[in-house]
Amino acid sequence: MSTSLRVTGALDDPDVTTQVTKDIAVAPFNIIKRTLMYPFEMFKKEDEEK
Repeated sequence: MSTSLRVTGALDDPDVTTQVTKDIAVAPFNIIKRTLMYPFEMFKKEDEEK
């Protein structure tokens, strides 16, 4: 799993925030999306090779 970090503020006192909760909530939907879209990507790559 990966997440994004947002760093704002001065270099001597940065404010670092993450989007872990958003990433955790969205992760199952992304897994389902990739699972359903993978067969289409396979055929798309075969068509590009021809």
